Amino acid sequence: MRNGLFLILAITLLAASCHFFDDGQPIEGFVTLKPGHFCQLGAIAINGDTVFVAGSYLADDDPNSEIKAVHSYLTAIKANGEVIWELNPNKPDYTRWIKVAIDHKGNIFVIGNTNSPLNKLVASLVNLNSSTGKVNERIWVEDSLPHQMADVWITSLGQVAFLRTKELKGSGMPCINKQLELFDGITIPHRDFCVNGSISCAKFVNDTLYFSAWGRPGTTDYLYFINNKDSLKQLDNLEALNGSMVNDIASPYHNTFLLATTGKNGQGPCMYQLGDNDSIIKNICLNYWPMHGSTHIEMIGDCKLLAFNATDSTNGNAVHLVVINSTNEIAYEETIASNVPFNLSDVAVSQSKIYLAGTLETDEKGSEMAIKIISLPPNTLCNLKN
Repeated sequence: MRNGLFLILAITLLAASCHFFDDGQPIEGFVTLKPGHFCQLGAIAINGDTVFVAGSYLADDDPNSEIKAVHSYLTAIKANGEVIWELNPNKPDYTRWIKVAIDHKGNIFVIGNTNSPLNKLVASLVNLNSSTGKVNERIWVEDSLPHQMADVWITSLGQVAFLRTKELKGSGMPCINKQLELFDGITIPHRDFCVNGSISCAKFVNDTLYFSAWGRPGTTDYLYFINNKDSLKQLDNLEALNGSMVNDIASPYHNTFLLATTGKNGQGPCMYQLGDNDSIIKNICLNYWPMHGSTHIEMIGDCKLLAFNATDSTNGNAVHLVVINSTNEIAYEETIASNVPFNLSDVAVSQSKIYLAGTLETDEKGSEMAIKIISLPPNTLCNLKN
């Protein structure tokens, strides 16, 4: 693998390029951003009352053009939609941001994938100042094979780790590995793990462990935990998943793991817990069908939050939020519907606030990045930590 520190991209600040409904005020509880055509929100991160948004958009209004002129987009906003800063290149950089993380010093680390007409798929990592948006460093991780970023993690020592995936040429077999970025020209790689099938989830669990789910499209056939010593542990006996696809993982306590799945065959999203001897125990399944997209899981106090796109008998394409208490009962649920479809891409929690982030499909001419902020009702009794 070749990796190195390349030129920092000249990113231009464009004031007031974001568009908000109702002169900057959220509409129907949504804060919206529209820096260009066909916007796509990739991920958010929360720090106090500031929301960091990472996404991309097209330079023109033709999403069917053979070469899509993609602009990356990063911004910091307040909960009322007021823009603190934004980074928007003055020409296409063909980068789509997908994940954001913040360290204890207030630095932002964003990962994404760059795919221009002149090069193969390249993984990108950028380090920003959270107060100003100034780019401290940008690194492109290159390889002889096209590859993509999957997740980013800030360790307890303040180091930045990321997961990347690639496909072996001509084999159709994807591989995954962890890398530690020291931002001194050195990237420490771990070994590749390659399995037949597609990856439905690749995510850090803690400083020394990451998780990967693989399988046929729409199904999970393999579950792996991989540690810092490059030791791979495979979980067998996946029959309890009933053909569902694992989308997300949470670890509320040491050595306790919860899996969120996308359902199939008439079953809505489910949550499972890994028990003794790696048994898979169904905690709850939700009766939303048909559903589409992925199921996200987050902890909020001692409650679990599931968020997903689904269609029910009342709403069209809407996001559904379900809070599940410590006894695996539904403590709160809400359907986030609008007069336009809302496609969920990320979820974050901060104190008693839930942030649902995605894309509003406003019309055939484009779309907008959107964030819905929900206050958790006190009667859910989720024992929020101070």
